Amino acid sequence: MAGWTGKSDEYLNVDIHNDGFYPDLILGDFQRDYRIPSEFYQDTVTVHIELAMVEVNQELLQAKMEWTLRGAKQLSEVVGVVMDSENVLVMYYKRAVFCRAKALLLPQFATMTRTPNAEHAAIESEHNEAHWFNESQRWVRKILDKPGSYSMHLL
Repeated sequence: MAGWTGKSDEYLNVDIHNDGFYPDLILGDFQRDYRIPSEFYQDTVTVHIELAMVEVNQELLQAKMEWTLRGAKQLSEVVGVVMDSENVLVMYYKRAVFCRAKALLLPQFATMTRTPNAEHAAIESEHNEAHWFNESQRWVRKILDKPGSYSMHLL
């Protein structure tokens, strides 16, 4: 077993293949970095990451066309800041997809719970789902170099 996740190395090292332009993702990175409960089956988590990829890729379709017209064959080739030998846009992309996948998975986890607290967990899940979806959108906007949404509260 690998680390605290309770999952085997085989599970954690599963590559989730993307479209060739955007990076493939590793199931274990999502499991570890986003604290995904070990009760989820590998197929369930993989499908939700794939769905998140499709959604984020669709949102970035126009930008991808522009980048490919400029000669980029992969997101990592788009001119941008590099940190730790990784293009920051790739970091943003992974964050956008993983946040979206977590938003998609949270309602599944709430339905797995069969205790008196399940109703409370389901309500809390809706709030958390919105948070993770908003986080995903924030990272998509960063990829597109668009300002985030701001709100003002009166005191």
